[in-house]
Amino acid sequence: MYIVKAEADQIEKIVDMSIRAFETDVNVGGRKGDCPPEYDSVEWHKQMAREEHLYQAMIGNDLIGAAIVFPDETEKSVYIGRIFIDSVYHRKGYGIRLMDCIEKSFPWAAEFDLDTPCWNERTNAFYRKLGYRIIKVEDGFVFYQKRKSESDNIQQFTGKQITVNEISYRIVCLLGKGKGGYSFLAEKDGHLVVVKQIHHEPCDYYSFGNKIEAELRDYERLQKAGIRIPEMRAVDKDDERIVKDYIEGPTVMELVQTGVSVDPYLPQVRDMAAKAMAAGLNIDYYPTNFVVHDGLIWYVDYECNDYSDQWDFEHWGLQYWQPKVK
Repeated sequence: MYIVKAEADQIEKIVDMSIRAFETDVNVGGRKGDCPPEYDSVEWHKQMAREEHLYQAMIGNDLIGAAIVFPDETEKSVYIGRIFIDSVYHRKGYGIRLMDCIEKSFPWAAEFDLDTPCWNERTNAFYRKLGYRIIKVEDGFVFYQKRKSESDNIQQFTGKQITVNEISYRIVCLLGKGKGGYSFLAEKDGHLVVVKQIHHEPCDYYSFGNKIEAELRDYERLQKAGIRIPEMRAVDKDDERIVKDYIEGPTVMELVQTGVSVDPYLPQVRDMAAKAMAAGLNIDYYPTNFVVHDGLIWYVDYECNDYSDQWDFEHWGLQYWQPKVK
C-alpha cells in the first residue's frame, strides 16, 4: 500500500467510499447519522484536496480508501483528521497498513495526534492497538497521541514474517506483551489471526512451568468449562508459537478508560465466572483480557488457574471493571 495526494478525477469515488465506510459505524455503537462532518460532501473533499490535506490510499492501481491529514512541520506534528477504507475492503488489515503509510510519509514528525468519538468501539480499539495513548476524554471524544519513539517501537515488528509449523504469516502489528508471551496481529491470505510467541522473561509475581504445554492444557480446560474463547488454529511446540482466531473489537479496559459503561457486560462475565468456578478454575479477570465483539465478551487469553476465592471475579476482578473515581 502507498498514499498519494488525491487526484481531482478521483474525488467523487473517494466520497462514495467515505459514505460506505462511515455508514458502517452503526454496527459499532453509532446511531444512524453518527458520521463525521462533511463525510458525504464532494465540495468539501475537493477543498481538502486543493489544500493538499486529502490523500488517497492505493494498492497497485486500485483505490481502496483515503485519509485527511494536517502536517505541521514547524511543530513537528501531524494531526490525522480521519482515515477510511472502503467497506468492501474491511477486515483485511488495510486500515493498519494505511496508518503505517501515514506515519512513514512524515519522517520529520515527532508526534501524531487524532481523536475519535467515545461511542465508536471499533476506532478506539484500533488506535490503541496501534500504540496510540489516550491524552484526554472531552465532549464525547477521546484524544490520542503517539510519540515517535513509541511509533518506532511498534514499527520494528510491522511487515516482518513469522512462521508456525513452516507456514509463514505477515506481522501486522504487536498487540501486546503479557507475562507469558508476545501477541502479534498477523495476516495470511487476507485472513487476520493472532500469533503468540512464548517468551521466558522473568516475572516477579508468577511462576511458570512449561509455558507451551500450559497453553494447551489451559485451552482444553477452558473449552470443557464452556468459557467463550478464540479457537486455537495451530501450535508449534518447537518454536513455542500458537495461532488463534483474532476477535475484533475493543477490550473492556479500553471501554473503562474511555468512559463507556461496561455494566451491560457484567452478567456475561459473571456467567463466565460461575462456569469457571464450577470447573474449579479462575480465569484472569483483568479487563485487558476481554474483548467485546457484536455484543458478546470473549476471554482472549487462555490462562487459568485452580479456583481460589481471593482471585475470583467478585473479590479481585470487579474492581478493575469500574471507572476510577477522581
